[in-house]
Amino acid sequence: MGIFDDFKSKVSELQNIVQQFKENHIMANTIISKTIESFPPPFNTFGNILWDGLEKEDESAQKLLDVLQKIAEKQELDFMEITTQIKNLVKCNPSKQDILDIGKQIQESKSSIINILGAKIDDLKIDNDKSHSTTHKKLDEILSKLSISENTNLDEPLDNSLKITEKTKYFESSINKKDQKNMMYTYTMLQLGNIHHHNKEFKDAIEKYDAILHIDKSNVYAIANKGIALDELGNSKEAIACYDEAIKINPKHFGVHYNKGNSLGKLKRYEESIACYDEAIRLEPDDVNMYGNKGIALDELKRYEEAIACYDEAIRLEPDNLKVHISKYNALLQLGKYEDVVNVYNLIVKLANKNKSNSEK
Repeated sequence: MGIFDDFKSKVSELQNIVQQFKENHIMANTIISKTIESFPPPFNTFGNILWDGLEKEDESAQKLLDVLQKIAEKQELDFMEITTQIKNLVKCNPSKQDILDIGKQIQESKSSIINILGAKIDDLKIDNDKSHSTTHKKLDEILSKLSISENTNLDEPLDNSLKITEKTKYFESSINKKDQKNMMYTYTMLQLGNIHHHNKEFKDAIEKYDAILHIDKSNVYAIANKGIALDELGNSKEAIACYDEAIKINPKHFGVHYNKGNSLGKLKRYEESIACYDEAIRLEPDDVNMYGNKGIALDELKRYEEAIACYDEAIRLEPDNLKVHISKYNALLQLGKYEDVVNVYNLIVKLANKNKSNSEK
């Protein structure tokens, strides 16, 4: 079942619940919350925020249903555009009030749902840019003392004269100790941790993430990034423990499931690894790396047909991904499908030459 049919099915299920429990709003509220979680992404997130924001009164369930039914009434092409818009909206971290405003407009306005969502996304981007600018002003001041600019290429080793660990005294003195729990402290520590990480100073990165966790044990980004750094140091078991903790706090963060899958793969726990990739794909079905890495795990289990299906999905998303084509070539070779092997090999040569030509320009 595709997302369009799945969504319409869930809306019908929700309609039945609203009708069935019309006189028992407490029971309806409980069941509706669970039903919303079963909606396909990104409508589960959108619906949860909308439902959380609505005051739980007699008409709340009907208001939620009205919004979702208006979306379900659209033609499939419009629905897919709405799906894309809601994905973009969720990435802007909308507040409950933002979602409530959208819901009200969908109910009452004659404007198209696509235009309503587009206008709100534009507003949120402007607000986020202003907030980001304010945050960066202080961060830039701190990083300037570290001789690092926002434009520093973090993929390149930092200048030998820049010893970040020797500069932390300035950083610590620049933050009011009484205000360590504020966003600026957390944000700046996270950025310093990421700088260390990009510079392959993984132990120093972990130190910064731990500093955040000392004052905010539920900071998902610090926990997840610490897991990635631990994995880079070869401590995959400890990394998995971090990912498990992050998942407890936010089970809908697809990147954490993906990274946990990678760590499990390094430990040759391929079945568990595949389960993690499946969950990551369920949450974010358009990421080429998830399909590619799931294919590799399936290869290790000699499940080559399933692996090829993953590689084909990755290629659909990113047709010029040379690495995925090579993985598919190897899987076909294992199956003895030599005619397909030749075709993929020719394509690999073509892509390799194309990449070489582009790099020489």
